[in-house]
Amino acid sequence: MTGQRRATTQAIAWLCLILCGGCGAGIPKKDDATGPPIAYRMLTLADFGARRIPPQFKAHAENVGAALCGQIAITRDSGFSAQRLTHADGSTSYRVGIRHLGFRGEMQPACSWWSPQLPTRLVHRVLQHEQIHFALIELTTRQLNAQARDLTEGFEAIAKSRELAEAAATDTIEAITALALEQLQERHTQFDVESRHHIMPEHQQHLWWLRVQDELARTP
Repeated sequence: MTGQRRATTQAIAWLCLILCGGCGAGIPKKDDATGPPIAYRMLTLADFGARRIPPQFKAHAENVGAALCGQIAITRDSGFSAQRLTHADGSTSYRVGIRHLGFRGEMQPACSWWSPQLPTRLVHRVLQHEQIHFALIELTTRQLNAQARDLTEGFEAIAKSRELAEAAATDTIEAITALALEQLQERHTQFDVESRHHIMPEHQQHLWWLRVQDELARTP
């Protein structure tokens, strides 16, 4: 990739979501996502490393049990392939393909927060709530990786310059990513509504837990 297009593509890695237990959601600042990220696994209280509640939740601090900061990032080994074409009339163009495209779902401990005032009796429920949000991120990551494999095999863009061809490839990646994140946000919202406002919220959360575990088991 050229430097300009590499920067554009890496910027897709910051199409992030903050997911929280017990209240709304927001977009983290890039500076907040520091420290080693965690790939999908079972979470523990020690994974929530932020000392203070994220600013967007301060107004609702009494109702927030935890705030999980997560993102779907493009892997570092992702990149384009480019071939210069010379035509019979002497003109040139560039054919660009996607050499490799991978995604990684991550939890950022440095900007994920756990309320020190959370009653012990609620710890399991809130931790499970955050785990479900993390699972939804992982499921979307796997969906994107499946789409990326198809895209890598079948995509090519031809333009008069390498920059234009890479721009077309980047636009395609951005469109796929944006749609997946929109659908992911809808699932987060649905889960939060059902697990907080349903007549039997704990039961609904348990159903969601079973659902995401089943989806993870069936999704490579």
